[in-house]
Amino acid sequence: MKRRIVWTFALLVVPLLLVTGCGGGSQLTYRVTGSAPEVDVAYRDAEGNLQQVTANPPWEVSLDVGDEFSFELSAVRTGGSGDVACEVLLGEESLGTAQGRVSASCEGSFRREGGSLSTSFTSGSDTVLDERMKEAADLIDAERYDEAVAALQDLLQIDPENYRIYGLLGIAYYDAERYDEAADAFNQVVQLAPDDPGAYYYLGLIHTQKGNVAEAHYAFQTYLELRPDAPDREQVEGWIAELEAALLGLEAEYAAPAGYSVRYPTDWVYIVMGEDQVAFLRSEEDKERIVAEAPVVFLQAGPLDELGENLGLGEITSVEQALQGGLAHFGAQAGEMETFQVAGYPAGMVEMSGTMEGMPFRGGLAFVLVEDWGFAFTGVAPPDQWDDVAPLFEGMVRTFSLPRP
Repeated sequence: MKRRIVWTFALLVVPLLLVTGCGGGSQLTYRVTGSAPEVDVAYRDAEGNLQQVTANPPWEVSLDVGDEFSFELSAVRTGGSGDVACEVLLGEESLGTAQGRVSASCEGSFRREGGSLSTSFTSGSDTVLDERMKEAADLIDAERYDEAVAALQDLLQIDPENYRIYGLLGIAYYDAERYDEAADAFNQVVQLAPDDPGAYYYLGLIHTQKGNVAEAHYAFQTYLELRPDAPDREQVEGWIAELEAALLGLEAEYAAPAGYSVRYPTDWVYIVMGEDQVAFLRSEEDKERIVAEAPVVFLQAGPLDELGENLGLGEITSVEQALQGGLAHFGAQAGEMETFQVAGYPAGMVEMSGTMEGMPFRGGLAFVLVEDWGFAFTGVAPPDQWDDVAPLFEGMVRTFSLPRP
């Protein structure tokens, strides 16, 4: 399984255009303040060259720039904690400010003509950090994983509690098949942002690769709980069903001539009872003891008109109607009905209880509707055994592999 979820980079950019009639000198001042103990400063000098210094705020520098100039100033916290702010002044007049948790940027231009001054200003909050994260994401896309990892580890020195950096680091490790390191990175995301669904998605993939069935199952379940409208929900539900089958020991498979298949417990057997009819039991001897002493799961399939006639359900029009008809056929009391999908097709399940040939039973009915075909599951067991059989029954239904009629 390989799937990319990229954390979005929110950029706060505020453009400002000022036109004023005031005069002033042509001295430009860059100023950096904030509570960060140390920052990396980059600024455009009077000749238009980009200069870089490391400074302890407050810091400033003044330039003689004439009557027209394009200015640029950025400050990035080098580590630790504290915020960062930048400001650009023309003479005594502030052209604009910006403040960020990790970085701030101020850029724009001015032009003086006679007594008129026109300026433009754009402020950025944490945009420098986001730009570097975007560059790291581009390195991952280019499969330059070592460079991406190095860049992201440098960013963690600047912002050690940024879960998005850890998320990108996890993706880089995962794509490079460094699964232990990827798991460590995504576990950091979970610690910093426990409601982030992407971390659980990748942890599901990683644990699947490593064969950690229970951990993968939990991660994928949590992903869907946090993101119920996930566009890949159907695919992830399929993975969950496969993991549940593994957890329950549903590792044997019956493949029908018609093309569909069903998983069942490895220590059970199946008996073909007719075309598209099969029974799953703990042993062949149990066929003489079903309901009274032993559980059984029946599967019957076929075109809807034939299936409805064979099961005494009449015309089958929906999953709910098929289940209601099955309950009426057994004269059983019903539990709560649940509807869901199997491989994108409508399906449903309901528990039941009653008597069969004078024998009390508990069990379940399930139905999967595949265009003009239907698949009916019936599970019955002695009342004291159904609690053990019920999860196997549900697992068999949810891991059902469907044909395309």
